[in-house]
Amino acid sequence: AQQKEQFKPIYEFFEAAAYNSIADTSDPKQRLGLAESYLQNFPGSKFTEQVTAQAVISLQESKDTARLAQFADKAVAASPDNAGLLIVIANALSEAAGHETKASTYAHKAIDLSSARMQDDANARKTAGVGHSIVGYVMLKQNKFAAAVPELKTATGLLKDDPDDLAAAWFRLGFAYVKLNQAANATAALNQAAAIPGPYEPVAKDLLAKIKAARAGGSR
Repeated sequence: AQQKEQFKPIYEFFEAAAYNSIADTSDPKQRLGLAESYLQNFPGSKFTEQVTAQAVISLQESKDTARLAQFADKAVAASPDNAGLLIVIANALSEAAGHETKASTYAHKAIDLSSARMQDDANARKTAGVGHSIVGYVMLKQNKFAAAVPELKTATGLLKDDPDDLAAAWFRLGFAYVKLNQAANATAALNQAAAIPGPYEPVAKDLLAKIKAARAGGSR
């Protein structure tokens, strides 16, 4: 124990230096290799979530969904109770065709791990909120629009302090209402998404314009 304490500063230096080398690597294949090596050599690192995110980004850039699923299982098995890591994995898998069910499973687990701390922990609220948004998104992809609504409404309530994630939840909620032919609810949700600067602003405005045009056409 004394030796570990003595060498702790040196270990932490290399831990951080190794993480920085991954973040500074632009080639996806090389970045993935470094990330996998890091997770093996620095188990339980404070940078585990960030390194996992770098690996996931590398696999997404490579469009290797099969390997992404394999990596996800391995990463979760190594840190099964890391809610933040589960969310990173769930978010990536929700965009990978054929892996939506597993994404929902991981998101549910992250929500469960965060639920007891949500009242006093902003990070736990964000994790749970993104988890509900992912579950709702998966339901949208499965055409379960009515079931997606309560998940996405919960997400919007939990993500009030996180504009980017909040915009995604509002847009997904608006889309669900569009599919349910609830134009007024869809307009209200999409107006919220359109009011937040970022990638969901233009697509929300575009969908709002289509709703307006459809309603105008119906009135004629």
